[in-house]
Amino acid sequence: MDMALPSLPDSYFGYVVVGEKAILDVNSYGKVKLGIGTEWKTIHEFPKIDYIKFPLDPNRLQPFIGSLQSFIDDILDNRPPTVSGDDGRIAVEMVDAAKLSSARGQAVSLPLSD
Repeated sequence: MDMALPSLPDSYFGYVVVGEKAILDVNSYGKVKLGIGTEWKTIHEFPKIDYIKFPLDPNRLQPFIGSLQSFIDDILDNRPPTVSGDDGRIAVEMVDAAKLSSARGQAVSLPLSD
């Protein structure tokens, strides 16, 4: 199967996730692009923000505010957390795998065994 070519992130706040069937190219303050086959598609674009003049712009803070509000609502409504401990563990495993993959210069599989 032909795949879109991965590239280096275009920002210090970017990363690229390469999977078996697709590539995700994320700029945390720009665009999120999905590469499937040989095609790239922008699936999300963050609003433009002037970080120097307006560092507390609500558009910049919204993801953090939304996460915190969800946590508070889960507690107040006495429901299971929207993001579970397992979700957090998996996220940490993914970051560890990405760092290990980068250090080795090759793909690694999850769960990590070493």
